[in-house]
Amino acid sequence: MNCKKAQQWLSMAMDNELPADRREPLEQHLAQCPDCRAMQSQWSTYGQILRAPEAPAVNAGALRADVLRAIRTQRPERERALFPAIPYPRLAYSVAITALICTVIIAGLRFYPYSAGPETTAEPNTQVEWVETDVPGATAMVYEDEETGLTVIWVITTENGEEENGQAAS
Repeated sequence: MNCKKAQQWLSMAMDNELPADRREPLEQHLAQCPDCRAMQSQWSTYGQILRAPEAPAVNAGALRADVLRAIRTQRPERERALFPAIPYPRLAYSVAITALICTVIIAGLRFYPYSAGPETTAEPNTQVEWVETDVPGATAMVYEDEETGLTVIWVITTENGEEENGQAAS
């Protein structure tokens, strides 16, 4: 029998679920294997700890009062001196800083001149009469978008200065 199978059977035996015909082979393995005997001893100890009677019940109210008292006595004197009436001085600092930041933001928004952006006109602002490029063999193409008023200029060049098969590279 291998140790893995022996540990499975050992677990079943400790729970009183191991069939009687398997007890003999398990006992023989435990007699020969010190690792499995150590495992049996360890598991037996854990079982005794789990079956031990529970610790006496603690009064929840008294426990809470003890914890709060310990917190108050361990709190630094400096914090208690700054905010004697406030139970959580760090919370007071956080609230004060948050209020200050909100006030600055609101004041900034109130006095900041708001504009929706540049106004667009329906008529284009620029007109292109002609385009000249310094690239030899290049062709310029101009397009004006009536809706947005934008003027787009493309410069199209060909490879080696010649068009091949009627197509130009851009």
